[in-house]
Amino acid sequence: MIAQSHPLLRLFAGTILVAALFGSERCAATEIYVDNRVGSDTYDGASSDVTGLRFGPVKTIGRALQKARQGDTIIVANRGVPYYEQLSINGRNNSGFGEAQFTIVGNGAIVSGARLVPPTAWKAVVADLWRFVPHRKGHFQLILDDKPVPEMVVARGAKVLPKIPTGQWAAWRGAIYFQAARVESPSERAFAFAEGDVGLTLAEVHDVVVVGLTFRHFRLDGVSAHSQCRNVVLKNVSSTGNGRAGLFVGETSRVEALKCTLTGNRLHNVLVRGRHSALHTEPKLSEPPTFID
Repeated sequence: MIAQSHPLLRLFAGTILVAALFGSERCAATEIYVDNRVGSDTYDGASSDVTGLRFGPVKTIGRALQKARQGDTIIVANRGVPYYEQLSINGRNNSGFGEAQFTIVGNGAIVSGARLVPPTAWKAVVADLWRFVPHRKGHFQLILDDKPVPEMVVARGAKVLPKIPTGQWAAWRGAIYFQAARVESPSERAFAFAEGDVGLTLAEVHDVVVVGLTFRHFRLDGVSAHSQCRNVVLKNVSSTGNGRAGLFVGETSRVEALKCTLTGNRLHNVLVRGRHSALHTEPKLSEPPTFID
């Protein structure tokens, strides 16, 4: 005669089994590979080499973030061509687990928010002054040869556009104005503008490490630790040429920036909002952060 197990024993055994399965799943951190030259977002991301129709690196960092789970590591190939993406790290799946940190290894790759200005978008105003109207307002950045073009700052509320020095630009009444050299058209040169809003947004995550990535030419911020982030480490990260700030820390977030380059941004290199937000940098910044309530 086979003895029937007690219901409580069956419930206890089932609980142990579920816990074991859940724990083993979370502890099995994996590596996900990204390569914007040979990768495809239809691949599994499990290796840096293409080994079959479905096996090899994914093409975008965004796809890797979708596939990632707690404690995983994303390894980005640097092929000398920027990744034109806006990245978002948020929630439990993009956080650390136990001693395993959620990590992105950039290998010096560039994430860019720039887009070429369509040649037909430039409209002549007067005397070699040209105008281009981006569809997004508020923060602008004009770029040439992968560098921000020198800007002449116009006073807020100015009723008349001041004369712009040759080779510079100004933002006025929702448009970009560029003063070209005599008999020169900006449509003949590869101007770009900051179209992407934020290079990397972090929200409600913990135990995250980002190493060796460059974020540049975004309309707002290169990196934004937007809300309730803790134990976030940026190491050897560069954030330059962005329309508002290189790094924004706000809404009770806590960020550590180690050997980071946060320079050459349009309004602020580092912007911190909220009394309970915290930023630690090593070495110290060459200029202090801007603090706002």
